[in-house]
Amino acid sequence: MKILIVDDDPTFRTLLQKLLHRIQLTDFDIAVDGQNCIECFRERLTTPPPYDLIFLDVNMPFKDGIETLKEIRAIERSKHLPADKITKIIMTTGTADDATLAKAYEALCDGYVVKPYDYLTIISQLQVLGFDVSDD
Repeated sequence: MKILIVDDDPTFRTLLQKLLHRIQLTDFDIAVDGQNCIECFRERLTTPPPYDLIFLDVNMPFKDGIETLKEIRAIERSKHLPADKITKIIMTTGTADDATLAKAYEALCDGYVVKPYDYLTIISQLQVLGFDVSDD
C-alpha cells in the first residue's frame, strides 16, 4: 500500500509514521503542506504506483486540508478515474467541531481522526475503509 502523510507538524508526522510501521505499513511519502501534497499526488498519477491512502491534516499554512482535498478530488474527476482507483483520504486534525467535520465530508474525505490519535484509532479507520490490516 502506497501512503502519503501530509502534516505541517513534524511531531504528528513522526507519530503517524511510527503507528504505520507498527502495522507493517512502510511505503509512504511525506508532504509538509497542501501544495506539496498536490505536487506529490500529481507525480504519483504519472509515475505509479498512485497513492492508495492519504492522511491529510486540516489546518496547514498556504493551502489547508479541505482545499487540498477538493483539488485532489477535482484532479481525479478530470482523469476519469474509476471508483476503485480513487485515493482514500483520512483527514487528521486537532479540530473536532461539527462544521469542520461537515466540510471534510462534503469535500469527499473517506475518514476523519482527531489528534492526538493512537494506534487503535488508526487501525480502526483503516479497517473501516477496507484495508487489510490487523491489530497486534
